[in-house]
Amino acid sequence: MFGVEKGVEGASMVGALMQLVRGSTGSGAQAATGVENMLQTLIKKRGEIQEKFGVSVFDKEGKGRGLT
Repeated sequence: MFGVEKGVEGASMVGALMQLVRGSTGSGAQAATGVENMLQTLIKKRGEIQEKFGVSVFDKEGKGRGLT
């Protein structure tokens, strides 16, 4: 998944994202959808993000960069 480690570290990161999004949504399911939408938007708008902010969403190997 988009630059997220596997195992405990990855689960912790996704859990933290879910908690952040959960604060502005009505349910855990909505939080999951919010996180999914955020990652999809990063991918979809990667060119715009690179141009506007100078941040590459993907590394040199074409893999999603870490979220931290």
